[in-house]
Amino acid sequence: MSAAHNAARRPRRISPERLPENLRLNLRIGADAPAGLVGPCWHWIGRLNRNGYGRAWHKGREPVAHRAVYEELVGPIAPGLVLDHRCRTRCCCNPAHLEAVTARTNTHRGEAVLFGARRPIGATA
Repeated sequence: MSAAHNAARRPRRISPERLPENLRLNLRIGADAPAGLVGPCWHWIGRLNRNGYGRAWHKGREPVAHRAVYEELVGPIAPGLVLDHRCRTRCCCNPAHLEAVTARTNTHRGEAVLFGARRPIGATA
């Protein structure tokens, strides 16, 4: 395989430093990683909607902040999918804590937390 092919297959580095300033300046990196997940939560400290999700003006629109951060660092989210916060923290924007799933899966996972799950959804250990 060529070096260019290997570089294309290598995952992009997920770091808040790679974000545009309007997103990066509204993040506060937590101290500890939730059990079973990689890295701490990236808490959105900008404007929140009434449900506790961050709102960010980005690329001429105002998506929820975690979606803007995910699309900026990971890539587009497939049509029909939503982002599930595996850490169960609505203001978290860490792409390592987000998973693109169907709305149905997201709802079921949220209900599992309400009714007894004790660790982040999809976490190992």
